[in-house]
Amino acid sequence: MNDFLEILLESFIDSIKMLPFLLLMFFLIEYLEHRAGKRTIGLLTKSSRLGPVMGSVLGVLPQCGFSVLASGLYAKRLITIGTLLAVFISTSDEAILILLYRPELISQTLLLMGVKVVIAI
Repeated sequence: MNDFLEILLESFIDSIKMLPFLLLMFFLIEYLEHRAGKRTIGLLTKSSRLGPVMGSVLGVLPQCGFSVLASGLYAKRLITIGTLLAVFISTSDEAILILLYRPELISQTLLLMGVKVVIAI
C-alpha cells in the first residue's frame, strides 16, 4: 500500500510540474487556430491536388480540433477523402506536447512527426 501511495504522489507532482507548460501550449494552439482558421480552410479547399500534403502538414500539429474541422469539411464535400485520411494519419495528440517537454527527446519527437507526415502523404 505504501508503494501505491508513493507512485500516486510522484504522478501528482509530475502532473503539477507539467501543467503550466501544457496550459501555455493549449492557449497558443487555440490562438493560432482562431487566428489562422479561415486561412487553413482556404488552403485545404482551394488546393485539391495538394490537399493531402497540406492536410498532413497541418494535421501533425498537436491538436484534436483540426481533425474535427477536416471531418466537417469532408462532410460538406469541400475536401477529398485523400485529404481527410492524410489529416487523420498525421494528426498528433497531446502526447507530442509531453514528449516536447523533455529536451532530450526533441530530436526523436520531430523525427516521429516527420515520419507521420511522410506516411500520411
